[in-house]
Amino acid sequence: MKKKLMVILMTGMMAAVLGACGQTGGGTATTAGSSTTPATAGSSGTSAPAVGVDGMTEDALHDISEQELIEKTGIDLPAPEGATDVVYSVLSASSEEPVAEMAFTLDGKKAYLRAKNTDLIPPVMDESTDPAEFAKPDHFEEYNISGLYFEGDGFKSGEISYCTGYASWTKDMGYVAWIDAAPGVLYNLGMESETDGDVLLALAQKAFSPLQGETDGDSSAQ
Repeated sequence: MKKKLMVILMTGMMAAVLGACGQTGGGTATTAGSSTTPATAGSSGTSAPAVGVDGMTEDALHDISEQELIEKTGIDLPAPEGATDVVYSVLSASSEEPVAEMAFTLDGKKAYLRAKNTDLIPPVMDESTDPAEFAKPDHFEEYNISGLYFEGDGFKSGEISYCTGYASWTKDMGYVAWIDAAPGVLYNLGMESETDGDVLLALAQKAFSPLQGETDGDSSAQ
């Protein structure tokens, strides 16, 4: 009877020990599983700030293909010949007016080209226009999608293919804006480095690829 009682007690003790080990193992597995969950969740994101963005990073698709850019915005931004470090992004991607962006380096200068569909009329300067007033940020606000906002030190207009571009710059940044009225697209080329009107207009000329093709320099396309 004593032997039988001892066997029952020992069996019960072994079962308790094995049960405790099983619980410990289960706890370790759960901890390991939960520790990898945040990393997995974090790696699934596809949005990131694009170059030169000011106020448009909340809903940006970064480092996408040129084809994805076209599908998201309906706008193609072919990289200019000789460009390196080309990165495509879409800003305000889920809005009704997404902005296409191509960041690039050309001739040793970093810049980014942005474009969006618009029904704005191209701005016009004539002999009676005061360039200083024309270039003020509040006057040009609706044409500015560069993400750069400043009181410019300089202002210059010039031809960009068959369009007229308006460049504004300060000591360490600048942008040029123009509208291709035929397809209804607003363009901005921005730089966040030392620049001037000649540099901005020259880079814009190289970066601009009209959606409807060249028109033999006919400025009446506006």
